[in-house]
Amino acid sequence: MNKLMRGRNPLVGVLALTVAILFGTVTCASAAPGDPLPTAPLSEVTPGDVCQARTVLKGTEISSFEVKILDVVGTGVAGFGDLIYFEIIDPDVAEVGVAEGMSGSPILCSIGGQDKVVGAISYGYPGIGPKGFATPITDMLEGQPSARAASSRAAVPTYKGRKLDPLTAPLTVTGVPQQSRNAFRKRLEDRGFTSVVFSNHVAADLPAESADLAPGGSFAMNYTYGAVGISAMCTISYRDGDDFWGCGHPLDLSGQRSLSFSGAYVYDVVGSAWGVAPSFKLGAPTSTQLGSVLYDGPYAVSGRFGLQAPTIPVKVNLEFDGESTSLTSHVSREDELPGGSPVGISFTSEAAIGMAVQAQFSRGGQPTLQNGRICMKQRIIGANREVKACSRVAMSGPAWLYSMLGVPTGAATPTDFLVGGLGGLLTQVKYKTLYAGALTVDLTLETGAGLRNILSLRPVGKVRVGQTARLRMISADEEGKRYRQLLKVKVPRKVKVRGSVRPVRAGKIEFRVASGAFDSPSFSDGSYFASDNDRSAYLRFVGDIWSGRGSIRSPRELDEAISKVFHQKAKLKMLLPWSRKVITFPLRGGGDILVGDASRELRLLPAPNHPIGLTPSGGSSGGSVR
Repeated sequence: MNKLMRGRNPLVGVLALTVAILFGTVTCASAAPGDPLPTAPLSEVTPGDVCQARTVLKGTEISSFEVKILDVVGTGVAGFGDLIYFEIIDPDVAEVGVAEGMSGSPILCSIGGQDKVVGAISYGYPGIGPKGFATPITDMLEGQPSARAASSRAAVPTYKGRKLDPLTAPLTVTGVPQQSRNAFRKRLEDRGFTSVVFSNHVAADLPAESADLAPGGSFAMNYTYGAVGISAMCTISYRDGDDFWGCGHPLDLSGQRSLSFSGAYVYDVVGSAWGVAPSFKLGAPTSTQLGSVLYDGPYAVSGRFGLQAPTIPVKVNLEFDGESTSLTSHVSREDELPGGSPVGISFTSEAAIGMAVQAQFSRGGQPTLQNGRICMKQRIIGANREVKACSRVAMSGPAWLYSMLGVPTGAATPTDFLVGGLGGLLTQVKYKTLYAGALTVDLTLETGAGLRNILSLRPVGKVRVGQTARLRMISADEEGKRYRQLLKVKVPRKVKVRGSVRPVRAGKIEFRVASGAFDSPSFSDGSYFASDNDRSAYLRFVGDIWSGRGSIRSPRELDEAISKVFHQKAKLKMLLPWSRKVITFPLRGGGDILVGDASRELRLLPAPNHPIGLTPSGGSSGGSVR
């Protein structure tokens, strides 16, 4: 019987319950035998000893290199164990030094004529060359406390007053096209992931029985996998049958976990031991999912080969100018763990956004003009229902411009609006705990059709203080057919300004009408992005979430919220000099999306009882015409 079942890990009761409830047997990857290596306690580690460390430096093959034990040091943090201070003395590896991604690389010393695991590389910081710190193996195997105990411990130790950096490699993202990586990186950074790198999918794979998954082998903990992958890489420190320990430090220090893991392919170790920032392993996860990470403690992450972590399937179907593409990813489902998701978010939106852009660029990229329709269908776990919502979308401008400005590219924004909106809405449900389940996104895009461009804005008659003004807006479709829409707006006699009231004075004023776009950046070259969902309704919903005012206390309120957020369509917006609020008007004509804007400088006349009569000023429409 392995160590986990012998009781060396006090989490055995929790893990057994988790396995029984949450996990099934992986049929596609059989468990690989992992013969346990002999171990030695910290008391047998002697400064000056030359030992062997094992890690992957390129590809999937495990390499060995020499390290010298310098000392056993205290961490300066109460409740945290000692660390092994070492230096890499192998000249080839010393050039790159202790790299992020080496976390968990086991160190074996010859003790009593036998090579024994004494610890695993885990911490370092810039400026100390090829020196680093290792977590004792006894802490890793026996020091996995309960989630509550783990949360009370310090996550990061210190040495000589300086915080040590856990050597987890940067968050690795695969499957996101180059043109949208800036926006994708910013999105992840806004969610707290400060170090993000992008990589290509790898053709190599690692089956569960591979010798490259022994201690020293690289593995990837996958928040998502498939067409779009989001992963954190570490190294296996110790195996006992199907049970394994790795990293030598926490991932999120969250206790119980439910993350799928796979092998990892290392392209290279990037950087220098003497650089300002630590060097790191640049790699990517392999495709076969090997098992599940079950626990995230202060000294290690631990898990088991042969168990399948529950996931949310996410599928994106694209129909682009008559050609079809389908992509699928799987997102870790950790919302149902005690205390909710350890990272506080689901990566469902990220997976859907990445696949929407990937599918779009797989069909020739982003044309200068395109429009179409996006529909979302997502199961709500616990509510026995499926949410369906659709939106039309139009966009203009090359992909490089969106990337340079750090805004989502092409189909990413409407995908985020629908998918992310539902995820945020479910956080407001108070009557029952609900989770977002299986998701399908259908995109239908065409190039340059179905749009109406705003051409002009003209007054009808005189515009006076205290009366209702009439303005004629003219738009045209791609074939040149024109549409006329009459806008009416009340001109008040007095307005409130910072708590006081002042009369509206006659003179030159500017009316401006903008398209009913969910997001319409004012790009100088006339680029735009428009959706027919009501941006104001969505922002009010987001504001309620941020302010804590939002709450849904019954199934009926959930239905009403879904309808309000996703099914309320956008309107034309008029910006007026005397109004704090944007005045809106229904979209009309042809079922097309209006894009662009128009502004008009008019002369506002005095109230009707004033003896002076003036006429509207001349001039042509401002704004962009497409």
